[in-house]
Amino acid sequence: MYKDRMLNEKLFKRGNIVWVDLPDYGNHIQCGKRKAIIISNDWNNKYCPNIHIIPLTTKKKNFKLHIPRASGEYILIEQIMVVSKSVVLKEEPIETVLPKEWSLIEDYLAVQMGFKDWKEINYNGKND
Repeated sequence: MYKDRMLNEKLFKRGNIVWVDLPDYGNHIQCGKRKAIIISNDWNNKYCPNIHIIPLTTKKKNFKLHIPRASGEYILIEQIMVVSKSVVLKEEPIETVLPKEWSLIEDYLAVQMGFKDWKEINYNGKND
């Protein structure tokens, strides 16, 4: 099964939203069954057993790094995770992030990683 999942290029693509079952690490880290966005590059996603994801939540917490989605969910930029492909629950992506939303995710990721400052991005201030 793992080999089949590793070769499933349709499922493991940057920008896909997938269902995952994250282990409970404690310390306010997201866990359990939830949606997540794959953010690792497609070369990594094709050849490596692990992927980088950002979990989603339905709970609003007014953190500056949470991006609201039209679906009512929030993208938890500060909780970037490396996980095994085995935590992905279904063989098909739920949806794909739209280009406008992806641009915002990239800006917020750059701030989270220290590559940009808030004043360098088009931050709308809705999460303050």
